[in-house]
Amino acid sequence: MLTVFFDYQGIVHHEFQQQSSTITADSYLGVLRRLREAIRQKRPKLWRRKSWILHHDNAPAHTDLKISKFLQDHSTSVFPQPPYSPNLAPCDFFIFGKLNKKVKGSEISEHRRDQSGIEEGHEGDPENSLPEIFEEYYGGANDNFKGFFDTSKIPNYVQPNFYNVQFFTGHGDFNTYLFRIGKIGSPACSCGNEQQTPEHLLIDCPLTSDLREENQLYLTNTKQAACNKDQYIKFNRFCRMHILRRKR
Repeated sequence: MLTVFFDYQGIVHHEFQQQSSTITADSYLGVLRRLREAIRQKRPKLWRRKSWILHHDNAPAHTDLKISKFLQDHSTSVFPQPPYSPNLAPCDFFIFGKLNKKVKGSEISEHRRDQSGIEEGHEGDPENSLPEIFEEYYGGANDNFKGFFDTSKIPNYVQPNFYNVQFFTGHGDFNTYLFRIGKIGSPACSCGNEQQTPEHLLIDCPLTSDLREENQLYLTNTKQAACNKDQYIKFNRFCRMHILRRKR
């Protein structure tokens, strides 16, 4: 079993688990400790600025209380993973997919040889270039996400959280999304608009005009939401206020 962490520049850390083993909270805690050391050595600027963000899915080992406490104690920011969002898992759909192509059809009898073949899959192969993978990841993202960003290089001041990631992806407490996954019977907004989308709520929904006014958030398209740091702060506040109000 391979565990891998990577960013736009390349592989930051990877580990092979023993055959037939499973990832538990205790074993993942050890992985995170070794990951922190790898970041300190390989990404010193990010380490000093504490500007790196961890993205993992909602597997039980990742959401265990001891893992959450460890990340909180070390001030580690975590990119929230919305449910039903496989397009936000680039490891599953790009890294591992390309590695499978590399070793497909090979008869490998020893675990050590298997590891060697996988490691070679990242060396000198332009098909596995991490920047290209991120470009492919962005290209495969949903249209809602692309509506906020012109390229795959998201500005450094954008810090994903539970609230804004729902607006970025469209996977959240929106009638269009809830209707699509069968949770409600209509995608319509309470204001009468046929679709309650993040874009509608941000730009022209009369039911959120008070939040837009309070945050001085006046948009004509979603790309303006994160076009500069000041605008992003307003957008971020809007997302939090709207979702909290929906939960009342």
